[in-house]
Amino acid sequence: MSQNSSLSPENRRIDLLDIYRGFAIFGIFVVNIEIMNCIPLNQDGFYTNFQDFWNQFADEIRRLFFYSKFFPIFSLLFGLGIAMQIQKRKHLTRPYRGFIHWRMFTLLLIGIGHILFLWSGDVVHMYAIIGFFIPFIHRFSMGSLLIASGIILLGFTELGSWILSALLNLLSAIGSDPIANFERLYPVDIIPSVIGEGTYMEGVRFRFYEYLFNLPLAYSYFFPLALSMIVLGVAIGKSSFLRNPQRFIDGIKIPVLLITIISNLYRLFFLYVVLDQGWHHTDQWGLFSCG
Repeated sequence: MSQNSSLSPENRRIDLLDIYRGFAIFGIFVVNIEIMNCIPLNQDGFYTNFQDFWNQFADEIRRLFFYSKFFPIFSLLFGLGIAMQIQKRKHLTRPYRGFIHWRMFTLLLIGIGHILFLWSGDVVHMYAIIGFFIPFIHRFSMGSLLIASGIILLGFTELGSWILSALLNLLSAIGSDPIANFERLYPVDIIPSVIGEGTYMEGVRFRFYEYLFNLPLAYSYFFPLALSMIVLGVAIGKSSFLRNPQRFIDGIKIPVLLITIISNLYRLFFLYVVLDQGWHHTDQWGLFSCG
């Protein structure tokens, strides 16, 4: 924790959270290194270039210890961070809704800029969209938020399918098919020349259409997961965490350790049994296919 103990709990900066954020960003970066070097259409072909023992070993390490782990952690910390800002401003009797909305609007602009000018795999804009609603979410009790987070997580597949269907219907209504458009505009054989030899504005146009291509996956998979973890983070922000972070952490060590052991055992089963047997394509495994 911050060394300045004269500050109230609501106004202290918790150094441990900054460490966790850095840890989460590192894990997200490790997962995205590969994706940053290829595109969805040639991802399978990209794998074939790295079939030696050490590359396969590194890929197994990422599958076991990085995939689907750090994005939820960072989402939880995002929700917790916004909740802490709200608590701080309420403690100082300052308005917080406009403050949070302005920050989320700025974050949304940063995310859009990231998509257009750097990389189409941005999720910052998604955090900003959810963040707009955190002042409303924060009004509910901690218990209600915990229940809501659990329901969203348990209904992950159904919610994702509903969002995907709604998104595709919306795009169809406006006469847009992002997957067909991307494949028509950017056949696999011309993409390397667009990326390597095209003008900067051609690159911006490519990233825009690539973002639309990725949109169904982003909002049917990442959005429900981020929403669940952000709501959980807000719930933690309304708990005793701010008053005594160390006591709170000590109190959840055993449950978190048990959950970690159980979830990682399931992960091993999912990666080396479910995927190998192709069970994840069956309806019976729909709810459990986010390993």
